[in-house]
Amino acid sequence: PCRNELESRAKSLGICERVRFAGFRRDLQQIFEAMDLLVLPSHTEGLPNVVLEAFSCGKTAVATCVGGVPELVEHGQNGILVPPGKPESIADAVTQILGNPAMRQTLGSAAQRKVASRFSFEEQTRQLEAIYAEMLSPWGSISRQL
Repeated sequence: PCRNELESRAKSLGICERVRFAGFRRDLQQIFEAMDLLVLPSHTEGLPNVVLEAFSCGKTAVATCVGGVPELVEHGQNGILVPPGKPESIADAVTQILGNPAMRQTLGSAAQRKVASRFSFEEQTRQLEAIYAEMLSPWGSISRQL
């Protein structure tokens, strides 16, 4: 909805040649495969699916330490967390990762392992079943006593 405004802003900043407003895409797998890392400079977030998607493709992330992001991005383990509203910190982290391919590979592999172990369909199902079991266990014991 803000595309025209954002394109005008990019033009006024002299960066329109370096910015692509891709719009809605159906080829996300190819996009994730082509990128070196994910940058998530949010000021607010829940638990961002885009981080899980990047991690599942073995990509590391530079992300701001907001909302549920630290639950996914572990600083120095599978990505780099930076404070929100500090673009120079984001730039430094991106430069650090892009300048060190071995680090990028190590962080990306750890990211992929994390999403496979903690956020797979099977693991999410197991966790949901555990919540149901915990919530229902007091009621089950009460009904057995009656």
